[in-house]
Amino acid sequence: MLQKLINKFRKKSKPLFANTQFADVQGNSQIVSWNYSTSPNATAASTGGVISFDDVATPAVERAERIVKKPVEVYTEILIEEPAIDMSNIKTKIAVVKKRLTMLKELGLNPGDETKALKYLEARAKLLKEKKYTIPWKTTNRKLLEDLCNKYKLMQCSFSGYYKNVPNEALEQLELYQKMWKKYRGEDTPEVGLVCDEGGKEQKKDPILYASSPFGNWYYVLGAWDKEVEYVDEIIYGGK
Repeated sequence: MLQKLINKFRKKSKPLFANTQFADVQGNSQIVSWNYSTSPNATAASTGGVISFDDVATPAVERAERIVKKPVEVYTEILIEEPAIDMSNIKTKIAVVKKRLTMLKELGLNPGDETKALKYLEARAKLLKEKKYTIPWKTTNRKLLEDLCNKYKLMQCSFSGYYKNVPNEALEQLELYQKMWKKYRGEDTPEVGLVCDEGGKEQKKDPILYASSPFGNWYYVLGAWDKEVEYVDEIIYGGK
């Protein structure tokens, strides 16, 4: 489904695309190597080994006092290193979560957290067989995205609602990401979002593109760009 959306809205553009494959938190050149832990003492939430980011925070600013910035100017502030994932006792954890899911469903409940945890664990089990893997994008999490929008005059947007301003370079990164996702999650679809300017002249322009991780409760930042997507706007809104 996501692939169909990418193909449908692919168009020519000339943006200056900032790909997070080669950026660290200071914007320096770096490729992220996959890192995981097989230690049972690795930091993880109790539900199936899902990592918790509750301890990650940045200072919040009153929304009325937010700083005006383009997303591409501040995207490095949300970049963090790939978290160490608890890869220990994966088969046991999968069995426990499956049993819990069955019991809760029999009670007429909708165990959303357990369902998510099971998908993370099954994806990790596939990854574990590879021993080592390189993820070429930096990571972020929901708290850092929210903090960025509290500090700067930015807002989180859905990809489907703002696709008109997504350049080819971003779609190419999304296609690469979709291939990686399918390898571990099959036909399941990642959550894809944007961080856009809020209320200014460039609203809906110059966004940060991110997608949910198949392995845990965080996101990969696929990139950011610095020029308007031209052709759709010219034809639809400029009468050309």
